[in-house]
Amino acid sequence: MNVSTDTIGMQITYKQWNGVERLPLYLSNGYNFRKAEIDSCECLLIEPKVELSTLPALKKQIVKIQQIENIPVVICLESMSAFRRKNMIESRIPFIVKGKQVYLPFMGTFLQAKSDKQITDVERFMVSTQVLFFMYIYRENKELYLSEATKYLQYSAMTINRAAKQLEATKLFQTKKDGVNKVLFSELSKRELYEEIKGYMVSPVVKTYYLSKDLVTKEMTLAGLSTLSEKSMLSEGKLVYYAVEQGRTTPKVKEIELLEPKKQVMIEEWSYNPQLFAKDGIADPISVALSLADDNDERVEMAIEEMMNKLWEKIDG
Repeated sequence: MNVSTDTIGMQITYKQWNGVERLPLYLSNGYNFRKAEIDSCECLLIEPKVELSTLPALKKQIVKIQQIENIPVVICLESMSAFRRKNMIESRIPFIVKGKQVYLPFMGTFLQAKSDKQITDVERFMVSTQVLFFMYIYRENKELYLSEATKYLQYSAMTINRAAKQLEATKLFQTKKDGVNKVLFSELSKRELYEEIKGYMVSPVVKTYYLSKDLVTKEMTLAGLSTLSEKSMLSEGKLVYYAVEQGRTTPKVKEIELLEPKKQVMIEEWSYNPQLFAKDGIADPISVALSLADDNDERVEMAIEEMMNKLWEKIDG
C-alpha cells in the first residue's frame, strides 16, 4: 500500500500501525492498514482486501477505527467510479485513488493529479481543532502554549500543531515563538472569535440513547437541556441529559426507547471528553450550544442566548 509523493504532490512517510489487534475481526481481516505522515499531518491509510463497503457501512467502520486512534482515516483504492467519488466527497470521506486523484479534507485540500488544483479554505474543524479552540476560549489570558495544550488535552504534539494550523487558516489566529515554545494567540475578543468561528464547528454529539438512572457514573457529565436549565431561566424537564466520551466510557447496557422519564436518562456520546471543560459536573456552554443548534424550540433558542451572554460577560468582562 504505497502512495507516491508524485501522486499527492506532498511529502509522505510511513510508519507501522499497532492498533490492528484491537479492531473487530471484520475490520482487521477486511483491510490493510498503514500509518502515514503527509506533510507532517498524521493519518491512517486503509486499503480494502475485498470490495469496498457501502457508504453507510463505511462511515460506521471509520468511526470504529477512530475509536482506537483518533486520526483521519484515508481510503486507498486502485480505481473509483464517478458516482462513488461524488458521494465520498459529499460525505467528506478522505480517499486516494492511486495515480489519479486525492481528496484530503482534513488538510483543507482537494488535489487532482491532472490539474494540480488545491483548495486551502477551512470548511469544518477537526475534533482536535475544536477542542483546542475551547481550551483557548476558556482560559483566562489570550495566549496558549501548545505544549500546555498537548499535556492537558492528551493529544500528540503533531495533532495539536495540526489543529493550531487549522485555526491559523481561519485568519483569526496567529502563532509566535517563545524560545522553543509555540504560542497561539488572537487579537480579537473571545466573543468575537466565537461569532466568527462557530460556523466551522460541529455538534459534539455522535449518538444518543437512554439509560437506567442507576447506571449513571461519575464519568458522565450533565449536558443538553439539563445544562441549559442550570445556566438559564429554562424550566427543568422531566428527562435528565448526560454526556459521555464516545468509546472510552460508554455503558454496555443501552435502551433505545424512553419508557419512564423518572427512571431513565438520556445519554449523549460525544466525540471528545465532556469533562475537559466541565465545571461542577456540568458540561461547558459552547459544547451545549452546539449540541442544541438544531433545536427549533424558541424557548431553547432564547435560553441558549441567555447562557452565552452570561459566558461572555464572565470571560470578556
